[in-house]
Amino acid sequence: MTPILPEAVPVARRRGRPRDAQAEQAILTATVDLLGEVGFATLSIEAVAARAGVARPTVYRRWPSKLELVIDAVIRMAPPVSSDITDDPRADLLHLVSRLVADMTSAPVGRAILALTGEADKHADLARRLADDYLAPRRAALAEVLRRAVGSGELNPDVDIDLMLDLVLGAPTYRWLTTGRPVDSRSARAVVEAVWEMARVGPIAR
Repeated sequence: MTPILPEAVPVARRRGRPRDAQAEQAILTATVDLLGEVGFATLSIEAVAARAGVARPTVYRRWPSKLELVIDAVIRMAPPVSSDITDDPRADLLHLVSRLVADMTSAPVGRAILALTGEADKHADLARRLADDYLAPRRAALAEVLRRAVGSGELNPDVDIDLMLDLVLGAPTYRWLTTGRPVDSRSARAVVEAVWEMARVGPIAR
């Protein structure tokens, strides 16, 4: 006769205090908004906590310093890199640049990133994370579109891709910085089309 064994009783796992996702999101949003409004130097944990509607210790439990909070907020709140790729590199470039320029000159994350750029020389970690986690993936996506255009014969094979990226992104951003007005998609597309035409008929090289 097979002995009847006692039913196993599951052992409850000890778990730490769950993180409040809603509070975390509120803190990240408040950080990006305030950073764009007052800049890095004036930003304070107290102001972030007040804007997010949480206690100051709630912020410090997740981010030990203001710098760590700001870096994390900017990277995590940035719009994702678009993966919409078609058979038309020119149309893809127009779409990607228009979207990125709009993010950089209108969205709170864009204002925050530019505010942080002024502090990058003082904070090596900040500069490195901005370059690696925000700028690099976006430039890589645009560079891939341009390489496809060169490979298909739509652009001159001698074109300097890095210089093209500097032109299509730098010109709209400069206009925003000098006028204080967001750059609309039509203006961004006009820059892309002008640079594209130059690269199509002749080399853009340093």
